[in-house]
Amino acid sequence: MNQTVTFSMQVKGMSSPLTETFTLEELSLHKQMSTEELENRVDAIFQTWVWSHISFSRTINH
Repeated sequence: MNQTVTFSMQVKGMSSPLTETFTLEELSLHKQMSTEELENRVDAIFQTWVWSHISFSRTINH
């Protein structure tokens, strides 16, 4: 059975979270990695995943 990683985030004011589940293979991760290396890689991938789903802007009117 494939191990999976689930990412989830919720934006204040939105009714439901955004959630996606990936296999280790989809994330180019391997079961043979040390726990520390796996956690570090998942954290980096998660940060990229979050930023790829956020769109924001700021406007200053004069």
